[in-house]
Amino acid sequence: MKFILILCLTSFVASTPDCHSCFFGVCYGRTRLFGGQKISGQLAVDRSQNIIYFHYATHQDKDHTGMYNLDDMIYSEIPGISFTFARAVDANNRDVYLSGTKGIYKYSHKLNATELHCLPDKTIWHMQYTNKLYYSIFSAAGLNTFENGRSSAISALKNYNIDDFVIDKLGDVYFLSDAAIYRLKNGTVGKLRNGMYSLSTDIHGNVYLAQSATNGVYKMDYGSDKIRGAGAFGAGTPLNFAFDRSNKVVYHDSDSDALYYLTPNYGKCRVTAKKTKTLGTLGKMRVTVTHEGNNSNGVAAVLDDDLISMQMFSSESDKE
Repeated sequence: MKFILILCLTSFVASTPDCHSCFFGVCYGRTRLFGGQKISGQLAVDRSQNIIYFHYATHQDKDHTGMYNLDDMIYSEIPGISFTFARAVDANNRDVYLSGTKGIYKYSHKLNATELHCLPDKTIWHMQYTNKLYYSIFSAAGLNTFENGRSSAISALKNYNIDDFVIDKLGDVYFLSDAAIYRLKNGTVGKLRNGMYSLSTDIHGNVYLAQSATNGVYKMDYGSDKIRGAGAFGAGTPLNFAFDRSNKVVYHDSDSDALYYLTPNYGKCRVTAKKTKTLGTLGKMRVTVTHEGNNSNGVAAVLDDDLISMQMFSSESDKE
């Protein structure tokens, strides 16, 4: 009989209010950016101007697609479109791609205008822009690209129902499908980990995962080619997250339906996890974060399929 060790979860941060979350042994304080409305869909960041894009609906069900300048703390709205779900930014020219009820739209900062870009008969689920536009279609298998006016399907992914995906610094595709994380690398698909996660990449193109059920945060370790623990969010439920141009995290907390900005205050902390034995089912993880004096490293939970260990990590940029 095979027992699986599982980190039981519900992350919360003990101690002081300025240590809401703990990544790589460093405390992060939390600032509320926007809330009180029903936020939905992807988060996308224009790092050249440090602007985050998101959608929300008022309690009267009126849709808005907003942009929030993280430097100036100024909110404004994208003209010409109200409801959007998927969002992606072309870092070269700052064009923003947005999925409406049908079709992909493009917002031009230079013109301050939005126009239909392509696929007027498709409902787009997720998008990323890395040299070209990648997109998945709602309730359809596969991942596609759009470039030079033409759509192309990625043949290796035609049988996968993709719920979330990112493109990393090596050009590999990491994606969530049927409650598992996979990677498309050199034309071959391999499973990396079971479980439901949201995905993001930092300013160096490193892949991060966040688990809403546990509040755990994980990072792809390119040296060992394994996903390693990086820390945890504090109280709340992180639904999705993104990195700004300074590599700070912005995330949507579904419990409070608000966007929050995490900034390091350089207090030291540690993530601990209670381990339980279970057979075939995921238990409730409990993660606590406490101050650790002058300890320069964080202890983060590492889940390797059927083994949980505690691993020491320091904060490295992994620039490659």
